[in-house]
Amino acid sequence: MNIVLIDDDPATNIYHEVKLKENLLTVSVLCFNDARDVIKRINSKSIMIDIIFCDKNMPFMTGWDFIKVYEIYFQEKKSTARVCLLSDLITPKDHIEATKYESLIKVYPKSIDTPYFSDSSIMR
Repeated sequence: MNIVLIDDDPATNIYHEVKLKENLLTVSVLCFNDARDVIKRINSKSIMIDIIFCDKNMPFMTGWDFIKVYEIYFQEKKSTARVCLLSDLITPKDHIEATKYESLIKVYPKSIDTPYFSDSSIMR
């Protein structure tokens, strides 16, 4: 399984990478601090991804901005990876907005116990 983590906080990416590798024995994890870099890699077809975990609140390109751009690649079948947005604060508006994007699985609370890494509906 090829997983991409996008978070502007390098420590969060490292923590999530460790947790993923603890929970999934066969996993390749790529970490990015800027969502724009992931879009560039997808556009150049230099990356194979199964799932993307993206922080909702980042500078330069927010998680929602990333989803809006990524959805075009997903719809055109240039990428088949599904996306989970992670956030410290999830509003009712986030849940409504999430229903607009086929590529978006869910908006999860960013938490220390990382329940999304053991969600069987995502990690298949």
